[in-house]
Amino acid sequence: MKNKRLSKESKIAIVCAIASGNLLIQEAMEKYHVAKKSTIISWIKTLLTEARERMENARIDQAVTKRSDLENIGIRMFERIEKLEKERLNYEIEKSSLKERISNLEAKLGDEN
Repeated sequence: MKNKRLSKESKIAIVCAIASGNLLIQEAMEKYHVAKKSTIISWIKTLLTEARERMENARIDQAVTKRSDLENIGIRMFERIEKLEKERLNYEIEKSSLKERISNLEAKLGDEN
């Protein structure tokens, strides 16, 4: 295959994959048709700082997403608690009403006897 020049973004992605342990240098050479190991080592030397920054930013993004997910779960739980508390209050009101009706019926039965 004819050598294609890879973009800087592609090189950074390759360096990220190697630095994170997801790709070996030999695998990168084969996958991206890089003839010399020294080429990839040169990318690592020149692009590692940018690759690390990108990986850190990705970790931060994941943490923010996870935090948002947890916040959403918390909000849904709070809303569910509020709903259940309203239902409980309605049941308490209904219970009180039923007790009152029972008392009235018992009183009527007592009056009839």
